Amino acid sequence: MKGWTLNFSLLVLFAAAVAIAQGPGRGFGPGMGMGGGGLMMGGGPNSGQGGDYAQVFHALLSAHQSIKRTVQPTNKGISSLTESNNPRVARLIQLHVEQMRQLLEGCGNGQCPSQPRFWDPLFAAVYRNAHKIDMEVEPATKGVKVAETGNDPQSVQLVQMHAAVVSSFVKNGMAEMHQSHAAPPGA
Repeated sequence: MKGWTLNFSLLVLFAAAVAIAQGPGRGFGPGMGMGGGGLMMGGGPNSGQGGDYAQVFHALLSAHQSIKRTVQPTNKGISSLTESNNPRVARLIQLHVEQMRQLLEGCGNGQCPSQPRFWDPLFAAVYRNAHKIDMEVEPATKGVKVAETGNDPQSVQLVQMHAAVVSSFVKNGMAEMHQSHAAPPGA
């Protein structure tokens, strides 16, 4: 993945350190859809930097109404801005993007050590084609800017379809979670 800045990595590490410093069970605080104890930051089989993919994803789905997302298609993929006026949700957005960047970066030649939503055809296709997708991430004051590009017409279509589904998660929250999403033919 190209264009990843040290500054954003430090920002994510700082957010995780603040969450951990708050003590066990405090994480990003209550009210994030994870029960009274809030989002715990911790290890597990699918831990990314600072927390569990599923915990962060579910917290974002619960907070979807406080998230604003804009996506612009490009000739080679998409450009997006995802943000929230809620500082805790903004940190979750940044953490989630970092987790997904790390996951895709770890997928080599279609082999991924961890595959959240593996049962969803679109996400399975993203993992299989991760080596054809470049992701540039730039921190934003209230979230994150992402430019994703594919290196062939099929991976460009895959990037654009994935962006549309992410926008559906932002729009629909938990209602979108159990939906299956079609992948481009042959992806």
